[in-house]
Amino acid sequence: MADALDTYIGQLNTLADNLDSIVSTTIEKNGNLVVGMVKKRLIGSGKDADDKLIGGGQYSAVTIADKNRFSGNEGITSHFTLFHFGDFHDGMFVQQVGKNALITSSDQKTNLLISEYGEAILGLNDEETEVVAEQIIDPELQKIINKQISFIEL
Repeated sequence: MADALDTYIGQLNTLADNLDSIVSTTIEKNGNLVVGMVKKRLIGSGKDADDKLIGGGQYSAVTIADKNRFSGNEGITSHFTLFHFGDFHDGMFVQQVGKNALITSSDQKTNLLISEYGEAILGLNDEETEVVAEQIIDPELQKIINKQISFIEL
């Protein structure tokens, strides 16, 4: 029994040592869900991950006129959505960088948008982070723990 307990403790320590990588990989595998939350917030409220209105929330009269000429822009001019032709939103994905999972976009304007409005435009707010933790990460970690426990007879 002591050997089984030592093995179990060793496996939990290995899990703890690899936790950052496991979390990042799990988020990347579920990238569409994670990115979907960011897109929904941008379209719905025009707020970044810090709950701040992007660009002060006011389009210029010229931009409003321009947006109204095009379909597919969600028809929203009351707040910044960072959606004009959809390239930025369509290009969003989750990328694992080292031990971190980062949301980015393949759109050529991404660096310009980040420079203009800050990195928080591609972040998760507290509520979204909680959803990711509870609905994506926790179940995956529980699967890993259950798998390890099933091989050990205590």
